[in-house]
Amino acid sequence: MPPSRVTAAPAEKAGVLRRIAVLAAFVIVVAVLASWPRRGLPVVVVFSPNLSLGEIDLRITSAGGALVDFGRFKGVVVGLSPDPDFAKKLYANGALWVMDGALTTGLCVVPAG
Repeated sequence: MPPSRVTAAPAEKAGVLRRIAVLAAFVIVVAVLASWPRRGLPVVVVFSPNLSLGEIDLRITSAGGALVDFGRFKGVVVGLSPDPDFAKKLYANGALWVMDGALTTGLCVVPAG
């Protein structure tokens, strides 16, 4: 006798949820890899919103870079450095996330001018 719809439904739901979880994980991995900072190009850096712009500037300078612009959201700035380890140093100085500025600048940063 084939399984009834009542007994098959939980298994089907679990299968759909697994597929959604795998797709979500894939999208997250692609987004992280696409936003990976590239050497010598601007990066968008997310710091805690509790930090002042002066504290953020000090942390970027300590990482060997320069503050280029500030973001629309408190704690989001653009930094620049020729140092290949700039992103790693930013994380060591309290950055929550460092992204490639070419992909994210239009979304996060106040236009100059």
